[in-house]
Amino acid sequence: MRNGAPIGAVLVDWQMEEMVREGRITGGIRRKDDIQPCSFDLRVGNKMWETAGILDLGDGFKTKDFMNYAYNAYDEKALMHGYILTRGAYFVQLDINLKLGADEWGFVNPKSSSGRIDLHCIALAEGSTSFNTIPHGYHGRVSSLVIPQSIIVALYKSVALVQLRIFRGERAFLSNCELRRLHASHSLIDNSDIQPVIEDDHFLIRANLRDNPSNLVVTGTRRPLKLKAKRSVDPRIYFRVKELDSQGALWLEPGEFALIGSIEKIRIPHHVCAEMVPFSDRQGEFRSHYAGFFDRGFGYGRNGEAPGNTVVCEVRNQASVPIRIAHGQLIARFRFEYLQYEPDLVYGEGGQVSHYARQSSGIALAKFFVPWTAPSAPAEL
Repeated sequence: MRNGAPIGAVLVDWQMEEMVREGRITGGIRRKDDIQPCSFDLRVGNKMWETAGILDLGDGFKTKDFMNYAYNAYDEKALMHGYILTRGAYFVQLDINLKLGADEWGFVNPKSSSGRIDLHCIALAEGSTSFNTIPHGYHGRVSSLVIPQSIIVALYKSVALVQLRIFRGERAFLSNCELRRLHASHSLIDNSDIQPVIEDDHFLIRANLRDNPSNLVVTGTRRPLKLKAKRSVDPRIYFRVKELDSQGALWLEPGEFALIGSIEKIRIPHHVCAEMVPFSDRQGEFRSHYAGFFDRGFGYGRNGEAPGNTVVCEVRNQASVPIRIAHGQLIARFRFEYLQYEPDLVYGEGGQVSHYARQSSGIALAKFFVPWTAPSAPAEL
């Protein structure tokens, strides 16, 4: 126990810094930009191939076997100038090399900037039988499958598409009782008019279709989005507001992708972190959130001084028929866990300034875009 709280398995910023100094994390690491309070970014390396698709990992991932299904290799020169990714799957080497201890392992998630443009990223580690999982004691490179699903993108070397959490020992998740106690002491949501929904050791959030904009769906433009852009792209090229029905609900067609904000303004206190996890089909035939890591200090600050943040969910209709999403419908769930130690950094503070650190209302778009201007946002007729 640490200050009355269990010790978890998630490594924090200064522990990852130690691993860098020890040569156990090497590659194109930009410490100030890449190391977060409870995770760090993995950047695109020098090589990429087009592939036949997503293969099974039954016998463990092997790069040499995977190359039998790869073609059209692209080198550093192509990636330096930006290579256009259309529909299909691309196998990308990441600029990272790991030397984990026997009791250390990792899990990879897409960054928010990837998830919010429907860019599906799947991490692969040599010998792993699970996607997005870095095995215990892993020594080697990490790669990623990159799959544009709604928006054509221009991919560049050194762009960060995914992020890694490293664990050491046994993970310690918060139970229903612990979540309720934490909310009572630290206010996990910054909403005075509602109570949190806590069940099955998870923290649930609800769809907000009364914000402005209420939702954003993709336009289907063929114009490539440059992944090196920063707060400079007009979002109306790629997104539009979809009209709600007469009762204020959103209908999504089969396969349609949408961004929807949460009613809850989430806060992550100093000694825990959170992850959005796959949503049960009991709540609907949709997939929400491809990006899932939430670091210490999100919507909280260092001492609880920051306002809570809206969570933006990436939602896709997986049914063969249209689905209806209502205001207040359960749409995503969080799993909270304890950290090993307290990080030095706070999400969104100082050198950790994040595009998503202050998203207290509306839908915060990926970092490539200028903010959405609600009054002039186009709506479907």
